[in-house]
Amino acid sequence: MSSKLEFKYENKAYLYLILLPIFVLFVWVFNLFGNEIITYLMLILTCLLLGKKDINKYFSLIDNSLLQTLSLGLILYFLEISITGLGLGMMDYVFGVNDPQGTSGIHFETTFEYSKAIIHLPFIAIGEEFVKVLIFLGILSTTSSLSLWRRVVIAVAVSSLIFGFFHAFSWKLTSIFPIALSAIPGYLFLIYFRSIIPLIFSHFIFDGIAFTMHSSLNTITLVIFFISIFVFSTIIGIYFYIRDNIISSDS
Repeated sequence: MSSKLEFKYENKAYLYLILLPIFVLFVWVFNLFGNEIITYLMLILTCLLLGKKDINKYFSLIDNSLLQTLSLGLILYFLEISITGLGLGMMDYVFGVNDPQGTSGIHFETTFEYSKAIIHLPFIAIGEEFVKVLIFLGILSTTSSLSLWRRVVIAVAVSSLIFGFFHAFSWKLTSIFPIALSAIPGYLFLIYFRSIIPLIFSHFIFDGIAFTMHSSLNTITLVIFFISIFVFSTIIGIYFYIRDNIISSDS
């Protein structure tokens, strides 16, 4: 099991922690200009600029199977939504806060608004998961003097809290706890399966269902959502087919 905890990363992985102020800056830019796609594209490019080699180590299908990888993404979603529900329940029971994320007032009035939000999903899912993984590796690299178990526990705990903290810039401060809890299963999947794809797919489903629940929830929105899942899954499959069967054979 100890081999599962061992992570390889570049010697200067600690530089990934520079993503902390960069992410805050990008959130500020989004809140100022409101262009989510450009904001997350900038975030994705920054992550690749800083840690492309390390991202590539975990940007792969599990056992070269698209179906298995996406199925694990669905399992991860159910774990994350369950943990989030637990966090929301604890916030309500302990602090009397029944809407810690402050999302009750959000509603997509038209199909166009909903479709626009769905189009943003791939960029949000990829960008935020890239940040999560690089920050995890960055924290892991700064605790090399500790035992392997302690390093992983600290990296998971601190990275999850940071991920929750990031969302406090867009949502309520009380959103930190439930979002931080929801990040923990993703890190455990990353540690065990060594792939970021289930995390990205789960993030896509998680936010997509959240967007759908804040829409008019009619037949059109449901069709749009399921089509988006199919298209996103197909794009993932095509990407890995081209990378693993065409590009790799040519090289």
